[in-house]
Amino acid sequence: MAVQRLLACLLGVFFGLLVSFGSFAANSSSSLAAAEVAAEVREAFQRGEPPLRVLLFLEEVGDLSEAYEIEDLDQRRRFVFEQVRDHALESQADLVHFLKSQQQAFRRFYLENAILLKSPSRELVEELERRPDVRRISLDPAWKKSRLPEAGVELQNIVSPIQYIQADRVWRELGATGRGITVAVQDTGVDWKHPLLADQYRGEPNSHDYHWYDAVQTSVLAPSNPCGLASLEPCDDHGHGSHVLGSILGKNGIGVAPAAQWIACRNMDAGEGRPSLYIDCYQFFLAPHPMKGDPFFDGKPELAADIINNSWGCPLEEGCQGFEMNQVFRALHAAGIANIVGSGNEGPACGSVKDLPAAKASLNLVVGALDHRWGGLAFFSSRGPAAFDGGLAPHLVAPGVSIRSSVPGGGTRSMSGTSMATPHMSGALALLWSDQPELRGKLEESYERFFQTAKPMRSQQNCGTVSGQDVPNHSFGYGVIQIWEALTRND
Repeated sequence: MAVQRLLACLLGVFFGLLVSFGSFAANSSSSLAAAEVAAEVREAFQRGEPPLRVLLFLEEVGDLSEAYEIEDLDQRRRFVFEQVRDHALESQADLVHFLKSQQQAFRRFYLENAILLKSPSRELVEELERRPDVRRISLDPAWKKSRLPEAGVELQNIVSPIQYIQADRVWRELGATGRGITVAVQDTGVDWKHPLLADQYRGEPNSHDYHWYDAVQTSVLAPSNPCGLASLEPCDDHGHGSHVLGSILGKNGIGVAPAAQWIACRNMDAGEGRPSLYIDCYQFFLAPHPMKGDPFFDGKPELAADIINNSWGCPLEEGCQGFEMNQVFRALHAAGIANIVGSGNEGPACGSVKDLPAAKASLNLVVGALDHRWGGLAFFSSRGPAAFDGGLAPHLVAPGVSIRSSVPGGGTRSMSGTSMATPHMSGALALLWSDQPELRGKLEESYERFFQTAKPMRSQQNCGTVSGQDVPNHSFGYGVIQIWEALTRND
């Protein structure tokens, strides 16, 4: 009997080990699951389209909630910078070693934990697909599909957008003009010598490091770009970026916050962007670095932007499937940096807020375009709900039709689009933070000021589960920004 009990015990241990081993094997198999590869990557190789640019996405940084407990804004931004930077250095180490052993050209990012591969072979991509440290593989495409606004007809004898949203009253009666606030524009670049913009540039004529960065360092489009590549001084290859910046802080009544300072990053090649360019510019705004410096080790978060204006969208054709900037948005929010984005020009249908960054509305402030000539929503302004998180979009609306602003060469012209509405909100936030610096970096509290004081607007269009008669709704959000009320509200 003793022998039988011993044998039974041994058999129990043996089968227990088998079960444990089977469980371990199953878990190991699951941890070594193949990376998710975008269909566009496979299709491009099947069509024989190399050279390709491919983005590898690794595990996102963990909890950043500790940042919200840090009172000093510079320390808060440094904390976020070091958290995301150190996580990228650690998690990318083995993969970087492997890529170097394969003599593969690449570029690393930390604000989004990603690595850009330049012209990888199909065999290399297939091998990377099997690596446990690679979560997703997507295309960083290079075809031309510009949707930037073009010049429009300038209308006379209508109230200016500056008057419509009460910025001029704030200047006169409160003395708030944006002083002490740094606004960043990632766009087609900036004409930094424009007389309406030059004095507000944070850099100097012979010192552009930390104030300007050109993410367009290799061209995949026409080689005749007027700014060339990796421009060492601010340059606008289209005109859109200079126009946007003018509406934020241009002098002579053009911009909302004329005493704010600006920094900029070119994120489009002749109007065409890609995920890697957008990520690169966001990274520069969290921790500006020299044009020829190393973002990982030369970045200075104490020079970070307070507000980032994004009058652009990254559609599927440019490689954005919805996940490409998840960590970017989380980190900027944790750092107290306002990410203000246009809702897009794909209206009037419901659900037309479909491109990043607006389609991730929970961590960004989304702005739609009002036709202030008659007080209604511009027909082209995209409506919510936001495609990727179902959130309210837009949150607010601002004038975006027939807006006159600065263009390269020293002049002005009129343009229409949510691109033109977004900078009015960026300037409005700059006015709030210059007038009440204790709110600087406190995003939710600051946004709530504008939500609660907006002029409510209702729509006959019901989008998602929200009635157009409700406030907020997916056409106007909370309504039209009213800067005077936002700054003078007594909570």
